[in-house]
Amino acid sequence: MKKENAVFICELPPPYGGVTIKNNYIIQKIFDTYDIKIIDLMKCKKKKFLIFKTIFEIIKAYVNKDIVIYGSGSYKRLEILLNVQNLIGGRKSLQKTVNIVMGGMFYDALLQNTRFTKTVSKLKINLVETRGMKKKLEELNIKNVDVFPNAKSISNSLSAKHRTGNEEKIKCVFFSQISCEKGVDEIINMNTLFSHQDKKCIHIDFYGHIVDDFKEKFEKFIDENDNVTYQGVFDATKNNVYEKLHEYDILLFPSRWKGEGVPGILIESKMAGIVPIVSDHLYNSEIVLNNIEGIVLEKKDIGLQMSKTIKKLLECEDIYNNLANGAFTSRMRYSLETYKELFPKWLFE
Repeated sequence: MKKENAVFICELPPPYGGVTIKNNYIIQKIFDTYDIKIIDLMKCKKKKFLIFKTIFEIIKAYVNKDIVIYGSGSYKRLEILLNVQNLIGGRKSLQKTVNIVMGGMFYDALLQNTRFTKTVSKLKINLVETRGMKKKLEELNIKNVDVFPNAKSISNSLSAKHRTGNEEKIKCVFFSQISCEKGVDEIINMNTLFSHQDKKCIHIDFYGHIVDDFKEKFEKFIDENDNVTYQGVFDATKNNVYEKLHEYDILLFPSRWKGEGVPGILIESKMAGIVPIVSDHLYNSEIVLNNIEGIVLEKKDIGLQMSKTIKKLLECEDIYNNLANGAFTSRMRYSLETYKELFPKWLFE
Protein backbone atom coordinates (compact mmCIF):
# COMPACT_ATOMS: atom_id res chain seq x y z
CA MET A 1 0.00 0.00 0.00
CA LYS A 2 1.29 3.45 -0.86
CA LYS A 3 1.93 5.87 1.95
CA GLU A 4 -1.22 7.63 3.24
CA ASN A 5 -3.43 5.57 0.97
CA ALA A 6 -5.59 4.98 4.02
CA VAL A 7 -6.41 7.22 6.97
CA PHE A 8 -7.86 6.44 10.39
CA ILE A 9 -9.85 9.47 11.58
CA CYS A 10 -10.35 8.85 15.27
CA GLU A 11 -10.49 10.32 18.75
CA LEU A 12 -7.84 9.66 21.38
CA PRO A 13 -8.96 11.81 24.33
CA PRO A 14 -6.58 11.37 27.27
CA PRO A 15 -6.10 9.64 29.61
CA TYR A 16 -8.87 7.05 29.96
CA GLY A 17 -12.20 5.97 28.53
CA GLY A 18 -13.53 3.28 26.25
CA VAL A 19 -13.08 5.17 22.95
CA THR A 20 -9.44 5.98 23.72
CA ILE A 21 -8.65 2.44 24.78
CA LYS A 22 -10.38 0.85 21.79
CA ASN A 23 -8.83 3.19 19.22
CA ASN A 24 -5.36 2.81 20.71
CA TYR A 25 -5.77 -0.95 20.68
CA ILE A 26 -6.84 -0.91 17.01
CA ILE A 27 -3.83 1.24 16.09
CA GLN A 28 -1.32 -0.85 18.03
CA LYS A 29 -2.65 -4.37 17.45
CA ILE A 30 -4.47 -4.28 14.09
CA PHE A 31 -3.13 -1.39 12.03
CA ASP A 32 0.48 -2.07 13.06
CA THR A 33 1.13 -4.03 9.85
CA TYR A 34 -0.48 -1.44 7.56
CA ASP A 35 0.69 1.97 6.37
CA ILE A 36 -2.30 3.89 7.70
CA LYS A 37 -2.15 7.56 8.60
CA ILE A 38 -3.62 8.40 11.99
CA ILE A 39 -5.63 11.61 12.34
CA ASP A 40 -6.48 12.27 15.99
CA LEU A 41 -9.30 14.81 16.18
CA MET A 42 -8.61 15.44 19.86
CA LYS A 43 -5.28 17.06 19.03
CA CYS A 44 -7.23 20.09 17.85
CA LYS A 45 -8.70 20.53 21.34
CA LYS A 46 -5.29 20.29 22.98
CA LYS A 47 -3.43 22.35 20.38
CA LYS A 48 -5.61 24.86 18.57
CA PHE A 49 -2.92 25.64 15.99
CA LEU A 50 -3.35 22.11 14.59
CA ILE A 51 -6.96 22.73 13.53
CA PHE A 52 -6.14 23.87 9.98
CA LYS A 53 -3.56 21.14 9.46
CA THR A 54 -6.05 18.49 10.58
CA ILE A 55 -8.80 19.87 8.32
CA PHE A 56 -6.36 19.91 5.39
CA GLU A 57 -5.37 16.26 5.97
CA ILE A 58 -9.00 15.17 6.15
CA ILE A 59 -10.02 17.06 3.00
CA LYS A 60 -6.97 15.72 1.18
CA ALA A 61 -8.07 12.16 1.99
CA TYR A 62 -11.58 12.91 0.71
CA VAL A 63 -10.31 14.51 -2.50
CA ASN A 64 -7.90 11.65 -3.19
CA LYS A 65 -10.64 9.14 -2.39
CA ASP A 66 -8.34 7.34 0.01
CA ILE A 67 -9.63 4.53 2.17
CA VAL A 68 -11.19 6.30 5.17
CA ILE A 69 -11.67 4.54 8.50
CA TYR A 70 -13.62 6.23 11.28
CA GLY A 71 -13.34 5.57 15.00
CA SER A 72 -15.49 8.34 16.42
CA GLY A 73 -16.99 8.39 19.90
CA SER A 74 -19.38 11.15 18.82
CA TYR A 75 -22.12 10.15 16.40
CA LYS A 76 -22.83 13.82 15.66
CA ARG A 77 -19.20 14.41 14.73
CA LEU A 78 -19.28 11.30 12.55
CA GLU A 79 -22.39 12.58 10.77
CA ILE A 80 -20.74 15.93 10.04
CA LEU A 81 -17.59 14.26 8.71
CA LEU A 82 -19.59 11.92 6.47
CA ASN A 83 -21.62 14.82 5.07
CA VAL A 84 -18.42 16.71 4.21
CA GLN A 85 -16.90 13.55 2.74
CA ASN A 86 -19.98 13.00 0.58
CA LEU A 87 -19.86 16.62 -0.60
CA ILE A 88 -16.17 16.44 -1.55
CA GLY A 89 -15.55 12.83 -2.53
CA GLY A 90 -19.06 11.69 -3.42
CA ARG A 91 -20.34 8.14 -3.48
CA LYS A 92 -16.99 6.69 -4.61
CA SER A 93 -15.32 8.02 -1.47
CA LEU A 94 -18.09 6.73 0.79
CA GLN A 95 -17.89 3.29 -0.81
CA LYS A 96 -14.26 3.02 0.36
CA THR A 97 -15.15 3.95 3.94
CA VAL A 98 -15.12 1.73 7.04
CA ASN A 99 -17.02 2.93 10.10
CA ILE A 100 -15.87 1.31 13.35
CA VAL A 101 -18.86 2.02 15.58
CA MET A 102 -18.15 2.99 19.18
CA GLY A 103 -20.64 2.22 21.94
CA GLY A 104 -24.18 0.89 21.86
CA MET A 105 -26.34 3.88 20.87
CA PHE A 106 -25.69 4.02 17.12
CA TYR A 107 -29.14 2.61 16.29
CA ASP A 108 -30.79 5.31 18.42
CA ALA A 109 -28.76 8.01 16.65
CA LEU A 110 -29.92 6.74 13.26
CA LEU A 111 -33.54 6.05 14.18
CA GLN A 112 -34.71 9.68 14.02
CA ASN A 113 -32.26 10.79 11.33
CA THR A 114 -33.17 9.55 7.84
CA ARG A 115 -30.36 11.45 6.12
CA PHE A 116 -27.72 10.03 8.43
CA THR A 117 -29.15 6.53 7.90
CA LYS A 118 -28.98 6.88 4.11
CA THR A 119 -25.38 8.09 4.27
CA VAL A 120 -24.33 5.23 6.57
CA SER A 121 -25.98 2.72 4.20
CA LYS A 122 -23.65 3.92 1.40
CA LEU A 123 -20.44 3.08 3.26
CA LYS A 124 -18.39 0.00 2.51
CA ILE A 125 -18.99 -1.46 5.96
CA ASN A 126 -20.19 -0.51 9.43
CA LEU A 127 -18.52 -2.56 12.15
CA VAL A 128 -20.71 -2.81 15.25
CA GLU A 129 -19.82 -4.46 18.54
CA THR A 130 -22.54 -7.11 18.97
CA ARG A 131 -24.91 -9.31 17.00
CA GLY A 132 -27.76 -7.46 18.69
CA MET A 133 -26.55 -4.13 17.27
CA LYS A 134 -26.20 -5.69 13.81
CA LYS A 135 -29.78 -6.94 13.94
CA LYS A 136 -31.06 -3.49 14.93
CA LEU A 137 -29.29 -1.78 12.02
CA GLU A 138 -30.66 -4.37 9.63
CA GLU A 139 -34.14 -3.41 10.85
CA LEU A 140 -33.37 0.06 9.45
CA ASN A 141 -32.52 -1.61 6.12
CA ILE A 142 -28.80 -1.05 6.61
CA LYS A 143 -27.24 -4.18 5.13
CA ASN A 144 -23.57 -3.20 5.06
CA VAL A 145 -22.99 -4.31 8.65
CA ASP A 146 -20.63 -6.78 10.27
CA VAL A 147 -19.57 -7.49 13.85
CA PHE A 148 -16.25 -6.38 15.29
CA PRO A 149 -16.51 -6.65 19.08
CA ASN A 150 -14.17 -5.07 21.56
CA ALA A 151 -11.73 -7.87 20.77
CA LYS A 152 -8.61 -8.50 22.85
CA SER A 153 -5.51 -10.58 22.25
CA ILE A 154 -5.68 -14.11 23.62
CA SER A 155 -1.93 -14.60 23.23
CA ASN A 156 -1.23 -13.41 26.78
CA SER A 157 -4.49 -14.51 28.40
CA LEU A 158 -4.02 -16.36 31.66
CA SER A 159 -6.12 -19.25 33.02
CA ALA A 160 -9.44 -19.75 34.76
CA LYS A 161 -9.29 -18.74 38.41
CA HIS A 162 -9.67 -21.71 40.74
CA ARG A 163 -10.92 -21.66 44.32
CA THR A 164 -10.28 -24.60 46.64
CA GLY A 165 -12.67 -23.68 49.45
CA ASN A 166 -9.81 -22.98 51.84
CA GLU A 167 -9.60 -19.26 51.01
CA GLU A 168 -10.51 -16.91 53.85
CA LYS A 169 -11.75 -14.14 51.55
CA ILE A 170 -13.32 -13.56 48.19
CA LYS A 171 -11.87 -10.56 46.37
CA CYS A 172 -14.10 -8.40 44.17
CA VAL A 173 -13.06 -5.62 41.82
CA PHE A 174 -14.83 -2.74 40.08
CA PHE A 175 -12.84 -1.51 37.08
CA SER A 176 -14.56 1.39 35.33
CA GLN A 177 -15.58 5.02 35.78
CA ILE A 178 -16.62 5.70 39.39
CA SER A 179 -20.15 7.02 38.88
CA CYS A 180 -23.83 6.27 39.39
CA GLU A 181 -24.23 5.52 35.69
CA LYS A 182 -21.69 2.73 36.01
CA GLY A 183 -23.53 1.29 39.00
CA VAL A 184 -21.20 2.18 41.87
CA ASP A 185 -24.21 3.33 43.90
CA GLU A 186 -25.54 -0.23 43.65
CA ILE A 187 -22.26 -1.57 45.02
CA ILE A 188 -22.50 0.91 47.89
CA ASN A 189 -26.05 -0.29 48.59
CA MET A 190 -24.87 -3.89 48.40
CA ASN A 191 -22.13 -3.33 50.95
CA THR A 192 -24.64 -2.00 53.50
CA LEU A 193 -26.36 -5.41 53.36
CA PHE A 194 -23.26 -7.30 54.48
CA SER A 195 -22.93 -8.12 58.14
CA HIS A 196 -19.78 -7.29 60.08
CA GLN A 197 -18.75 -10.93 59.68
CA ASP A 198 -19.45 -10.84 55.92
CA LYS A 199 -17.16 -7.85 55.52
CA LYS A 200 -14.29 -9.84 57.04
CA CYS A 201 -14.62 -12.31 54.14
CA ILE A 202 -15.52 -9.99 51.26
CA HIS A 203 -13.22 -7.23 49.98
CA ILE A 204 -13.87 -4.83 47.10
CA ASP A 205 -11.24 -2.78 45.25
CA PHE A 206 -12.17 0.08 42.92
CA TYR A 207 -10.16 1.29 39.93
CA GLY A 208 -11.22 4.24 37.78
CA HIS A 209 -11.68 7.96 37.40
CA ILE A 210 -14.12 9.44 39.93
CA VAL A 211 -16.63 11.81 38.35
CA ASP A 212 -16.93 15.12 40.16
CA ASP A 213 -20.59 14.86 41.21
CA PHE A 214 -19.99 11.45 42.81
CA LYS A 215 -16.68 12.19 44.49
CA GLU A 216 -17.96 13.23 47.92
CA LYS A 217 -20.31 10.25 48.29
CA PHE A 218 -17.72 7.75 47.09
CA GLU A 219 -14.91 9.06 49.30
CA LYS A 220 -17.24 8.96 52.32
CA PHE A 221 -18.08 5.34 51.49
CA ILE A 222 -14.39 4.41 51.25
CA ASP A 223 -13.56 6.16 54.52
CA GLU A 224 -16.39 4.47 56.45
CA ASN A 225 -15.84 0.87 55.30
CA ASP A 226 -12.78 -1.25 56.06
CA ASN A 227 -13.55 -3.85 53.38
CA VAL A 228 -13.31 -1.44 50.42
CA THR A 229 -10.31 0.30 48.87
CA TYR A 230 -9.88 2.87 46.11
CA GLN A 231 -6.82 1.96 44.03
CA GLY A 232 -6.78 4.95 41.68
CA VAL A 233 -6.80 4.94 37.87
CA PHE A 234 -5.17 1.86 36.35
CA ASP A 235 -2.54 2.66 33.72
CA ALA A 236 -2.84 -0.09 31.13
CA THR A 237 0.12 1.33 29.19
CA LYS A 238 2.46 0.46 32.06
CA ASN A 239 0.73 -2.55 33.63
CA ASN A 240 -0.87 -5.80 32.46
CA VAL A 241 -4.63 -5.59 32.98
CA TYR A 242 -5.11 -9.39 32.71
CA GLU A 243 -2.60 -10.00 35.48
CA LYS A 244 -4.18 -7.34 37.68
CA LEU A 245 -7.69 -8.76 37.20
CA HIS A 246 -6.43 -12.28 37.88
CA GLU A 247 -5.54 -11.13 41.41
CA TYR A 248 -9.30 -11.01 42.05
CA ASP A 249 -12.12 -13.54 42.02
CA ILE A 250 -15.11 -11.47 40.86
CA LEU A 251 -15.62 -8.50 38.56
CA LEU A 252 -18.58 -6.30 39.55
CA PHE A 253 -20.20 -4.50 36.63
CA PRO A 254 -23.74 -3.28 37.49
CA SER A 255 -23.65 -0.55 34.83
CA ARG A 256 -26.72 1.23 33.52
CA TRP A 257 -24.83 3.69 31.30
CA LYS A 258 -26.97 4.45 28.25
CA GLY A 259 -24.05 4.26 25.79
CA GLU A 260 -22.73 0.85 26.85
CA GLY A 261 -21.63 -1.30 23.92
CA VAL A 262 -19.16 -4.10 24.57
CA PRO A 263 -17.34 -2.92 27.69
CA GLY A 264 -13.65 -3.75 27.29
CA ILE A 265 -13.40 -4.74 30.94
CA LEU A 266 -15.88 -7.60 30.41
CA ILE A 267 -13.68 -9.02 27.67
CA GLU A 268 -10.55 -8.51 29.74
CA SER A 269 -12.16 -10.34 32.67
CA LYS A 270 -12.66 -13.33 30.35
CA MET A 271 -8.98 -13.27 29.42
CA ALA A 272 -8.17 -13.14 33.13
CA GLY A 273 -10.43 -16.09 33.89
CA ILE A 274 -12.49 -14.48 36.67
CA VAL A 275 -16.26 -14.46 37.23
CA PRO A 276 -18.22 -11.36 36.15
CA ILE A 277 -21.42 -10.25 37.88
CA VAL A 278 -23.18 -7.87 35.49
CA SER A 279 -26.41 -5.93 35.10
CA ASP A 280 -28.97 -7.04 32.51
CA HIS A 281 -28.39 -3.83 30.57
CA LEU A 282 -28.26 -3.43 26.79
CA TYR A 283 -25.90 -6.13 25.45
CA ASN A 284 -24.40 -7.48 28.68
CA SER A 285 -26.43 -10.71 28.52
CA GLU A 286 -25.05 -11.38 25.03
CA ILE A 287 -21.49 -10.88 26.25
CA VAL A 288 -21.92 -12.85 29.49
CA LEU A 289 -24.14 -15.93 29.21
CA ASN A 290 -26.01 -16.21 32.48
CA ASN A 291 -25.03 -19.08 34.80
CA ILE A 292 -22.49 -20.28 32.21
CA GLU A 293 -19.92 -17.46 31.92
CA GLY A 294 -20.95 -15.38 34.91
CA ILE A 295 -24.06 -14.01 36.56
CA VAL A 296 -26.50 -11.60 34.86
CA LEU A 297 -28.56 -9.79 37.48
CA GLU A 298 -32.28 -9.15 37.17
CA LYS A 299 -33.28 -5.51 36.87
CA LYS A 300 -34.72 -5.07 40.37
CA ASP A 301 -32.96 -5.10 43.75
CA ILE A 302 -29.52 -5.23 42.14
CA GLY A 303 -27.65 -4.57 45.38
CA LEU A 304 -29.47 -7.39 47.14
CA GLN A 305 -28.88 -9.79 44.25
CA MET A 306 -25.16 -8.96 44.17
CA SER A 307 -24.79 -9.51 47.91
CA LYS A 308 -26.50 -12.91 47.74
CA THR A 309 -24.48 -13.95 44.67
CA ILE A 310 -21.12 -13.03 46.21
CA LYS A 311 -21.91 -14.93 49.41
CA LYS A 312 -23.01 -17.95 47.37
CA LEU A 313 -19.78 -17.93 45.36
CA LEU A 314 -17.80 -17.57 48.58
CA GLU A 315 -19.47 -20.64 50.03
CA CYS A 316 -19.68 -22.82 46.90
CA GLU A 317 -16.33 -23.16 45.17
CA ASP A 318 -17.71 -25.67 42.63
CA ILE A 319 -20.20 -23.12 41.32
CA TYR A 320 -17.47 -20.48 41.24
CA ASN A 321 -15.02 -22.73 39.37
CA ASN A 322 -17.62 -23.73 36.77
CA LEU A 323 -18.41 -20.09 36.05
CA ALA A 324 -14.72 -19.14 35.91
CA ASN A 325 -14.06 -21.98 33.44
CA GLY A 326 -17.02 -20.86 31.34
CA ALA A 327 -15.84 -17.26 31.34
CA PHE A 328 -12.32 -18.23 30.32
CA THR A 329 -13.52 -20.56 27.55
CA SER A 330 -15.76 -17.80 26.15
CA ARG A 331 -12.73 -15.57 25.55
CA MET A 332 -12.39 -17.23 22.13
CA ARG A 333 -15.47 -15.33 20.90
CA TYR A 334 -13.50 -12.12 21.38
CA SER A 335 -10.11 -13.21 20.05
CA LEU A 336 -8.31 -10.30 18.40
CA GLU A 337 -6.28 -12.76 16.36
CA THR A 338 -9.48 -14.01 14.69
CA TYR A 339 -10.79 -10.56 13.83
CA LYS A 340 -7.42 -9.26 12.70
CA GLU A 341 -7.59 -11.73 9.81
CA LEU A 342 -10.86 -10.13 8.66
CA PHE A 343 -9.54 -6.57 8.37
CA PRO A 344 -7.85 -6.98 4.95
CA LYS A 345 -11.26 -7.93 3.53
CA TRP A 346 -13.03 -5.06 5.29
CA LEU A 347 -10.41 -2.51 4.23
CA PHE A 348 -9.04 -3.49 0.85
CA GLU A 349 -11.23 -6.00 -0.99
